[in-house]
Amino acid sequence: VKKNKDKIALICNDEYMTYFELNEKVNSLAHYLINKGIKNNDIVCIMTNRSFETIISMLAILKAGAAFFNVDPTYPIDRTNYYIEDSNVQFVLTQKSLKDLVSNIKNCIEIDLDNDKIYSKHYDNPNILHNANDLSYIIYTSGSTGVPKGVMLNQIGFANMVKAMTLVLDYLKDGNKQTLLSVTSTPFDIFVYEIFVSLTHGLKVVMANNAEHRNPLLLENLILKHSVSVMTVTPSLMKIIYDNRSSDLALSKVKNMVFGGEPLSEKFVKDLKNLADDITVYNIYGPSEITVLSNVQNLNGEKELTVGPPIMNTQMYILDNNMKQVPIGVKGEIYIAGIQVGLGYI
Repeated sequence: VKKNKDKIALICNDEYMTYFELNEKVNSLAHYLINKGIKNNDIVCIMTNRSFETIISMLAILKAGAAFFNVDPTYPIDRTNYYIEDSNVQFVLTQKSLKDLVSNIKNCIEIDLDNDKIYSKHYDNPNILHNANDLSYIIYTSGSTGVPKGVMLNQIGFANMVKAMTLVLDYLKDGNKQTLLSVTSTPFDIFVYEIFVSLTHGLKVVMANNAEHRNPLLLENLILKHSVSVMTVTPSLMKIIYDNRSSDLALSKVKNMVFGGEPLSEKFVKDLKNLADDITVYNIYGPSEITVLSNVQNLNGEKELTVGPPIMNTQMYILDNNMKQVPIGVKGEIYIAGIQVGLGYI
């Protein structure tokens, strides 16, 4: 905020917010939450449409010392109720337009940028001590192997991830000249990664709204309108955008493409590189049980597509069924160690 006071931090629905304005809103909401009794390791659910409020809430909850938990308001009500009950959230932050979805939930706080009661004059950073193993956020697994499980991530792993990206993502070196288009669903770990890495490095974040984030033509318009230079997406979503593009113009402007969440094919990397010679493709890897990610690979000049080496303060081992390390070239299972590993399941 000090470095980028008057620079644009967020754009959504053609509205703009500077870093200074964002920080004032965040601090005000953080103080409001603290006065409501929220404390370290409490879990606060966020149920909002894709908007400024989503990001303001995430930042404010962290500044209040608590852990955030994003839930998509379009989820079926039974799924939402399961998440709320299973995670034992202390409060739910939502918007006026979504109030009916959470009418049966206790301790629901409606947030509204026009609500003076919440966005008051407490603009200073809250004086809250964060401990290394305090919760930072909660994320639920997909449930592909059974019932979705809530994963608890800690502060030190979160901080380590953000710092580690400074060393491996070249575009962060001139972050305040870069613009990221956020299209990932808010409950996904990639969304957490892209928002916090971007805002801690001075990027401009364009948040696609509910209508835009799954519409290739609307996304093309956003890319061209805001000179987007960075996107973090799953390969399948980018494939949809690529296959339905009206021309090569928009995607060729995105010079930094960061892929995660799914396997990335070599052919698709070549297809993207054919859009423009100076596009850099990154492949990132990490299960939900890790604070967002554990590996990053810059594929420029690489002969083989891999998930890359582990980031700092993280170790990886390939082990056999007896937990013994296998020789190079022998198949095994990935084991991850270090401060990136979460605290466990709820």
